[in-house]
Amino acid sequence: MDWHIIVGILAGVLQIASIIPYVRSMLYGTTRPNVVTQILWTIFQVIALLAQFSSGASWSVIILIALTFNSTLITILCFMGYGYKEYGLVDKICFVLAILAIILWQITREPLVALALSIVADAIATWPTIVKTYRYPKTEAPFPWLMTLTASILSALSSTKFNFANLAFPLYMIIIDLTITYFAFFGKGHPKIRLEKSILDK
Repeated sequence: MDWHIIVGILAGVLQIASIIPYVRSMLYGTTRPNVVTQILWTIFQVIALLAQFSSGASWSVIILIALTFNSTLITILCFMGYGYKEYGLVDKICFVLAILAIILWQITREPLVALALSIVADAIATWPTIVKTYRYPKTEAPFPWLMTLTASILSALSSTKFNFANLAFPLYMIIIDLTITYFAFFGKGHPKIRLEKSILDK
């Protein structure tokens, strides 16, 4: 078996497995996913899943089904009280912009343009989570994100064609996963927020 296939499968398995410690941290720890980001991620995955079925699903759709299930499960847990629901201006703006990007992504007929728009939409949707993790590092479990980062790196390495279509999204995911992983592991929170919290605690 080609090593690219093995690395690709390993990336998928690692990505799916990361949900186990993440949900555990939600239920028994301090992890509180951003609801806006989770809703948009779920929408992205459902659209991608429907598109793959309509174009002829292959075995790879199993991974997408699992990811959609994971994202949906986290979204449900968010609404059950395990999510971060303090909506600010950033969250509202990102939600609107991401929806607009999704619409443009779906109506375009150019594959590379659609890919670029999907990355833009995902980046906009992810921004509230990045801001939240920067401000409150303990609201994201670092090890599941480290697993996701490793999966993204393996996904990029599994590519056999080095072009925009094959590497754009994996490389983008590496940047996103690395950013959130760094804040989750080493972030100390926004100085102003720490100061306000210390005053309130007195």
